Amino acid sequence: MIAVRFGACLVSAALIVGACGGDDDDTSNVTVPAESPTTTSTTVATTTTTEDPKVAVEQAFFAKWDAYVEVGANPDPANPLVEDVFTGPAKQAFLDAISRLNREGNGVRRPSDSSRFVLRVNEIRIVSESEAVVFECSLDGLEIFDLATGEVKSNSVDEVASRNILRLVDGVWKVEDIRDLEPGDPTCDDF
Repeated sequence: MIAVRFGACLVSAALIVGACGGDDDDTSNVTVPAESPTTTSTTVATTTTTEDPKVAVEQAFFAKWDAYVEVGANPDPANPLVEDVFTGPAKQAFLDAISRLNREGNGVRRPSDSSRFVLRVNEIRIVSESEAVVFECSLDGLEIFDLATGEVKSNSVDEVASRNILRLVDGVWKVEDIRDLEPGDPTCDDF
């Protein structure tokens, strides 16, 4: 993918070939409404205080997108959300994306049209006590804008079809890796 999109660039940068097992077939279709383009989230990392680990895993998945928006609005690699939400290759890919935004003087924000930013979980699989996979089919219409002028530099919409590998780290689910969908994974036929 050549697009200069923040979320899509992060997904592209984090793609690593590999496989994950699991056999849990629950599906959850969730649409997250858009917020004001200047609104930031105060989402913090999700712990495992819930009885159903799928709930905590799903919350951690959405925290990934909240972090894209919050950290991307004012790209700062020292933002605590980097540590709270990411680990492993996904953390490094996120830091690389933040560095690129800084070098280019850009930021990221939600689009004003909520139909351009739709997050959808196709399926969640709990692989083990410390590993889960979230299959995602989302529309990433996050805008890339010039931090100095506010001018929109990119407002394309990309389809994100990926498997998000989450790892339980010190009682907190974190995004560890983001990979392309593989044969047999839930498909994204609706987009």
